[in-house]
Amino acid sequence: MDSSEVLRRKQLCSKFLQKEDIGRPLIGLMWEPAILPVQSYVDRIDLSIPALPEDINGEEMCRECDSIIRHSDSIPQDFFYSVQASFNHLWLSAALGCTMKVTTDTIWSEPPDISLGEIAGWNIDVRGKWIDKLVECHKMIVAHVNGRTAVAVPWLDGPLDLLVSLLGPEETAMALVDDTDLFPKAMDKLTDFVIQVTELIAKSTPVFADGYVSRMHIYTQDVSPTVMDDATWMASKENFLKKIYPFEKRIIDIFPGSVYHMHNTSTQITDILGKSALKAVQYTIDPNGPDWEIQIKAISELQELKPVVLSCWNLEDAERARRDLASKGLAITLVLETMPDRSPEPKLLKKFSEWYLNVLH
Repeated sequence: MDSSEVLRRKQLCSKFLQKEDIGRPLIGLMWEPAILPVQSYVDRIDLSIPALPEDINGEEMCRECDSIIRHSDSIPQDFFYSVQASFNHLWLSAALGCTMKVTTDTIWSEPPDISLGEIAGWNIDVRGKWIDKLVECHKMIVAHVNGRTAVAVPWLDGPLDLLVSLLGPEETAMALVDDTDLFPKAMDKLTDFVIQVTELIAKSTPVFADGYVSRMHIYTQDVSPTVMDDATWMASKENFLKKIYPFEKRIIDIFPGSVYHMHNTSTQITDILGKSALKAVQYTIDPNGPDWEIQIKAISELQELKPVVLSCWNLEDAERARRDLASKGLAITLVLETMPDRSPEPKLLKKFSEWYLNVLH
């Protein structure tokens, strides 16, 4: 990407964050090839036994980053792109004792035999083998990329999602309505852990275009972790405000570049996020979500308070959002799947490129 294109995108993204109306929404891709496993890693791992941190090779990640940069630089859009030391590794869950299993196309975690009370009493050591490997891989990618694109703080689950990894969704839902002090104590321990790991990564995350780019490709002036608790769907607005948000707020307040990742199954929390110190909210419009009218109302109200990045799975929803929402403080991104060679799916990419040029003109 040449210097003039870097400047163009920086100016557009800065105006978006300031909610300055440019007469149209920002347009980009929510293409996340760096959250898929490295195929060479999958090919050499025994799928019948748990994966270990020493199985992970940062050089393999660096080679995949080269492919991502090559493809992303050719995509016309308003957003910067970022790479990250993720590649489907559930770093925090693994560090907390979950068993990592690998298949041909994904890595998943199995919960340990543990109770809410045990988690509440934990003294978590942030520097173990899994986190040391995460920091090592992040630093390797930073050195290898050498300023060619942004390197993001990788996918790190929030405290609620970590609790789901440890207890499972049913036990977590029961814990959420528990009247004892075990739930807040457990969330407090997990929040401390998330903050400490994020601080380790932030120290070695370089500046790009006078700022930083999140794993959701949102440009900010400060290091930009993505706060994400997909399990907020199980909480009422009142429970979220009382039992979950105070812990997310701690992360947001410590890292002023924080952005938030959410899905349309959690529209009940949008007005709470709107009053936070978040720089922006990324909202995914999943298929089979709430009625469009409910979503438009929630997004519009959020948009009054925060810049919003909508991520749509098809161009029909993307165009509908462009039609029904004000352009001020709005970005619309198309979710794009990744091919085996780490390239974007070509047919939808072609349609996106045509749509983007049509929006510009």
